[in-house]
Amino acid sequence: MTLREVIQLPHARVVVEARDTHLFLDEKGELRTVDEVERYTRAVDRLIRRTGLKKGVIDARGEIGEPSKAVRDAMWAWILAPDRGFNQVAFVLPTEMAVARVNMTALSHRAFVRAFESDFAAQRWLVRPRASTGSFRPPSSRPPPMSSTIPPKAAQSPGLYVSSETKSDDTRQKLPRSGTMPALGPAGSPRPPKAKAKGA
Repeated sequence: MTLREVIQLPHARVVVEARDTHLFLDEKGELRTVDEVERYTRAVDRLIRRTGLKKGVIDARGEIGEPSKAVRDAMWAWILAPDRGFNQVAFVLPTEMAVARVNMTALSHRAFVRAFESDFAAQRWLVRPRASTGSFRPPSSRPPPMSSTIPPKAAQSPGLYVSSETKSDDTRQKLPRSGTMPALGPAGSPRPPKAKAKGA
């Protein structure tokens, strides 16, 4: 299906394209009022009905400024409404902070919404097949996407990095100071260290 429409608003312009599996919305400018959000969302709802495409990628990297709380609340009300808008939305945002904020909000509402820093990652998440469970299963069981492969620092995730110095009430096994792991026996338990031969 070929569709390309422009939604012109007082302070924003949104280009909407129909792709094979979803609508792609490229936002430029800003939404200043709740009335502008309503005009925008009504236009998108019409396009969803016309195309039958219930998934959307919203590229918001061209937005200007920080929207007011009322504008953000109106947009989230549309995104979360069960009888309006998309079934699944992937946002493309300009910063890691914006991505984190949207992902945290989406997870708190158990919504099929995720944010990314690239349109490729957003579209890949949006179109990947999902196993049918016969019931609504929100994506909150999945961790939010990682924007980099750098592991967190030990202070950020104390359970992942075991210090070689443990407290007396810590029942975890201390790792050898050399950084090597102890050899494991057939049952998976650590083997006792080998005794050194005399004269060695």
